Amino acid sequence: LEPQAVPIGTATGQMAVIGNQLFIYDASRGKWLSVSATPLVFSRGGDVGSQSLRMAGNLTNANSGVLLPYDGTIIAITSNSNTVSGVSTNNLAAPFNVRVREGNATVAGGNISFNLLGGTYNDTTANIDFNAGNHIHVRAQNTGTDTISNPTVTIWIKWRAN
Repeated sequence: LEPQAVPIGTATGQMAVIGNQLFIYDASRGKWLSVSATPLVFSRGGDVGSQSLRMAGNLTNANSGVLLPYDGTIIAITSNSNTVSGVSTNNLAAPFNVRVREGNATVAGGNISFNLLGGTYNDTTANIDFNAGNHIHVRAQNTGTDTISNPTVTIWIKWRAN
């Protein structure tokens, strides 16, 4: 391995050192990604209807969220909750929305909606690119009368080399 400015090649498992980070070519996503993954955890205590989940502060509207310092890719989204008010824990199906935003607009391909199934959600095939300066916002969706209690959404990201 030798330091490179831009990785060359597209062979599965090929590695490159860029700056002080190690990158590997991810053939399933068709891009160079950092070897390590970074989790972003959003949550909110109590019953949540149509409200933003929080991470390191009070994300009060769709134009707030975690500001991303580098280009990267969301590679997985996981979520769980312990109960929905008035609903059996065997029937948890609360809807959520994850958005990659640039200022007050959602970037193309950056709107991901999902529902919990039995109180959990696990997508390890996500492949959503974002650029430095974008931010990520997570929101519980109101279905009318249901609220979700104590939700947590974890977004797993890897930094992109190019």
